[in-house]
Amino acid sequence: MRMTMKKYVNLDVKIIEPNPFQSRKQFKGQDFDDLKASIKEKGVLIPILVRSLADEKIQLVAGERRLKASRDLELITIPAIIEELSDREAHEVTMIENLQRKDLTPLEEAQGYKDYLEKNGDEAFDDLCLKTSRNPQRIRKLIAILKLPKEVLRSWDNGKIKFGHLEQLMRLPKDQQLGMYKDRLTEQHISSVSSLKNEIDNWAPELKNAMFDTAECASCPYNSSVQQSLFGLDSENVKCLNKPCFFQKQKDHLVLNWKKTKYYRQNKTTGPAFREEVGWKNIHSILQENMEALCKGCESFVTVMHINGMITSNTACVGDKTCFDRKHREANKEKSPERKKTDHGYVFREKFYSARIPELVLNTDPSDLRVKHLALAAIVRSHDLGSWFGETYHEGDVNAQNYIWDLKLLWKRIEKMDEAETETAIRNAAVQIALGFQFDHDSRHLIATCFGADLQKDWILHEEYLKKKKKDEIIQMGKDLGIIEQKKALNMLSTMKRKSYDKAKKTELIEIMLESIDLSGKVPKEILDVGIE
Repeated sequence: MRMTMKKYVNLDVKIIEPNPFQSRKQFKGQDFDDLKASIKEKGVLIPILVRSLADEKIQLVAGERRLKASRDLELITIPAIIEELSDREAHEVTMIENLQRKDLTPLEEAQGYKDYLEKNGDEAFDDLCLKTSRNPQRIRKLIAILKLPKEVLRSWDNGKIKFGHLEQLMRLPKDQQLGMYKDRLTEQHISSVSSLKNEIDNWAPELKNAMFDTAECASCPYNSSVQQSLFGLDSENVKCLNKPCFFQKQKDHLVLNWKKTKYYRQNKTTGPAFREEVGWKNIHSILQENMEALCKGCESFVTVMHINGMITSNTACVGDKTCFDRKHREANKEKSPERKKTDHGYVFREKFYSARIPELVLNTDPSDLRVKHLALAAIVRSHDLGSWFGETYHEGDVNAQNYIWDLKLLWKRIEKMDEAETETAIRNAAVQIALGFQFDHDSRHLIATCFGADLQKDWILHEEYLKKKKKDEIIQMGKDLGIIEQKKALNMLSTMKRKSYDKAKKTELIEIMLESIDLSGKVPKEILDVGIE
């Protein structure tokens, strides 16, 4: 052990240089005010620690709060210990002193760990854990979150968002973190941690829907199963958290192998187009066989699908609208040569409809059945519910999938509906949309509450939920909910010949939780923690 010389002195507060290793930035609050009051009354009782540098300067090592308080009180001198310390030793002393203080912010703690490893190398990690008595996983997480955008870290440091929010954002690629933060964690809309997790899970595509080789995805950090150990996630449905990468791989595979796919065999289109990339306003469905013949070979003659491979239009044009309109008129001429259609006829009919339809509909009573028919058709078309509508409302031998692309078929079926069936269909369609990607977790909570759902009263503890938990989590939950102290629960434990709950098997704990008491109103805190007003 290296012996160091110590010297006790009173130093002029003005000559002491700041500590370059100090990660703490905030020196305020009630604790700091109390310290100033104590120093004003009794003076500095514990000397600060400083070291002398080669150029005879004096540099602070430990005691920054005491020094700042003394300067604020305009004291002239401060008691100090001068000790011979290297840069590494000074850094260690500073860090340990900081970590022992209760007012150190988590961000300052994280920065302290990072600075230490940058100074001493990654091989010093075990030494860092030993000296700070901190869990290695906690240190790794704190260092990792420093890679998040500064705007996100400031929000966390100011107490606006939780550490759990940061963990969820870390699941995303760097170029998507700030966007998700601004969408879900700004002052106008701060999602709960569980809501943000669900939002990210719903947003991410499932790897089972990948058409490309996923071998290299097995070890990818954006694979949800790889993230499971770090973030405590379920990996029942393995997902890709790097959606742009998944999208590009899916697209590249389909373009390269298009003529080998079932989509090409069925539709003979030139290639795929993704709904997420093209946008519904740029998709012109091709419904007539003779029009398909006119468009065959054109690079804009495509099959439109979602990223997961679900077809939204078997044959469509994603090219120039003028060209599409021209082909559409040509196809109609071939189909009905006796009808003399001209460009002017089509164009001016469209202009007429554009002006007349709003005029007629907006002057019709909203309760009119025709308005409800229009609303239902608009809902089905705009939210890709053709498949659902066909499965639910198709007639006779009509293929349910035809309602996806055949607008005439869809409208004729809707026109046959009476008022009660129409209103029921609108309601059912709205439910489909509310449960889809168009609504997030928080929105579904608001909808459920609006219709009378109450988590505290309606949610019932069940086996699927408990199976996701570890033994110690189930035991703690049983304590929190007042279940395991019940006489029947204790009798069941005794019947199982277990001396204590921690000796019981997980399956036995689940049985006790579910069968020992009426579970009405016994709802875990995490279920009730919605995070929105």
